[in-house]
Amino acid sequence: SDNRSDTFGGGIQFSQLSLSAPQIVSAFFGADVRINRNYARQGGGGLMTEGWTILQALDGGFQMHGNGTLGDGGAILAETRPLEVYIATGGVVGSMGTFVGNEARNGGAIALSNRPDATHTGGDAFLALTSYDFAHPLVFSTNRAHERGGAIYVNRPRSEGPPDGATKVCSFNVGYTGNDATLAGSAVSVTGSGAF
Repeated sequence: SDNRSDTFGGGIQFSQLSLSAPQIVSAFFGADVRINRNYARQGGGGLMTEGWTILQALDGGFQMHGNGTLGDGGAILAETRPLEVYIATGGVVGSMGTFVGNEARNGGAIALSNRPDATHTGGDAFLALTSYDFAHPLVFSTNRAHERGGAIYVNRPRSEGPPDGATKVCSFNVGYTGNDATLAGSAVSVTGSGAF
């Protein structure tokens, strides 16, 4: 809680050693994990990661609350193509939600997006969200974006290769409530030839 960064990843940053041969980043959290009130000026207020990422809370729930950035991804920013992020967790029992009160330019809670100067390999942008505890869904609540995607922002411009690449957001046992975006997508904003 209460960590600060002038660049990316206010609380946690996962960086690939080689962007030409990206590896899978796997983060397995224990019980009752809270990543709260962190700030990163350029992006990923709570956490920043690159490429394929698996985040899983193994027991007792997970929460990211009150994280912020002037860039994209108030709680989580994932960048560098191909972007595939899998989040599996139960909500923290008795809390108001899993991603709560985070704030960013795009993607108040989560953004899959390249920073403007990044080189990348092209490919899919894919976000999968699920709660393994049916009684405690993964909840996005009162997150805010100053532009697009109050809760979630996934951006894969149509001009990016390969031509068969896709943009997809899949969610199961997930709730969206009270999120806000100034321009578009109060809950979710998905750009590209994709599906939700």
